[in-house]
Formats: sequence, C-alpha cells, structure tokens
Amino acid sequence: MATTFTGSEIEMEDAMKSAHSGPVYIADKGIYTHVLLTMAEYQKLYGRGKSILELLAMPEGTPEFDFDPPRLSGYPREIDLS
Repeated sequence: MATTFTGSEIEMEDAMKSAHSGPVYIADKGIYTHVLLTMAEYQKLYGRGKSILELLAMPEGTPEFDFDPPRLSGYPREIDLS
C-alpha cells in the first residue's frame, strides 16, 4: 500500500513507519519528487547483483567440453579510404 506525504506535512517517524507497508511518495507543490523505501525493499530492487565473472561461470557439475570455433576467413581485409 502506497502512502503520499506533501513536503510541508512530512514527519520522518510517520514516513518511516508507513514505508513498512509500501513505498512512501513525497510530493512538493503537487509533484512527486521522492520515494521512501525500507532498506530491504531497496536492496531487492538495486541490491548487489552477480558479477560478470559469476554470470559467465559454468555451474558446478557441468561437464567440460572443447570449444574450438572455426576461424573467420577474409579478415582482416583492406579498406579503400579514397
């Protein structure tokens, strides 16, 4: 459940309590300018993901295989810059 506060009526303690039931939208002059989330919700959205090394690693137990792709032919080729 989302809660909205305007800039003039926000009380930090109330906003923090409201954040436990959903995002707290903060409006300034009728325009939403900020969103308050609990740290747990923030980490779900933007928490540390896997590194590129972890993403490219083969899962344990995967049998090894040879990877020998064919060579490209015709490269490098001359380029006419005239």
